[in-house]
Amino acid sequence: MAMATENAQDLRSCGLAPSRVQISPPANSIYDVKAGFENPKRKSSRKEDFNRFSDNLKQVSMNVSWHQLQQLQSVLHKTQTKRFAGKRKTPKYGSLSKAFSDMQLQRFLHVIDSDRFRLLFRYQAQLGLRIGEAVRVNINSIDLETRELTLKTEKAQVMDSLLIPMPLFKDTVAFISKHRPEIEKAHGYLFHADKL
Repeated sequence: MAMATENAQDLRSCGLAPSRVQISPPANSIYDVKAGFENPKRKSSRKEDFNRFSDNLKQVSMNVSWHQLQQLQSVLHKTQTKRFAGKRKTPKYGSLSKAFSDMQLQRFLHVIDSDRFRLLFRYQAQLGLRIGEAVRVNINSIDLETRELTLKTEKAQVMDSLLIPMPLFKDTVAFISKHRPEIEKAHGYLFHADKL
């Protein structure tokens, strides 16, 4: 009943006199609503109550000014926000974090035997590259003076420039020096297939 009184006050604040507005909220008590979950007939009654309420609201909206409709829309939005704020506790696509923590990343990189794969995963983790972008990293796409990596993004298909963090850059230069003949044989690609 308190909610009905609040709604009537909100409608009055919109300039809608209660005598003009005859919107009767569904006549459900909390117990009726709870009982409605066991009673299939009650569900149709709630739907009918809502449809009646919706029809009344449509009729009323035809008799008010544009400004009053805007105010009514604001009241409904505030009520919706207040009633359903914080209802979704888990993210839309699941509750698992898909990213490694710093400690997990260090442990993961520590168990990788191949320096090539370790560097590949570091490019993905530190620069946020997709696998298709990471395997296309070429010696020619790295500016050794500015530490910038220029590549065509996989999703948007646009040229992008990323600053390589200093530790990753030093490891990249060391990797290039150590594996220069293999990289040249692979036409400059750092992360080439084993069989060329």
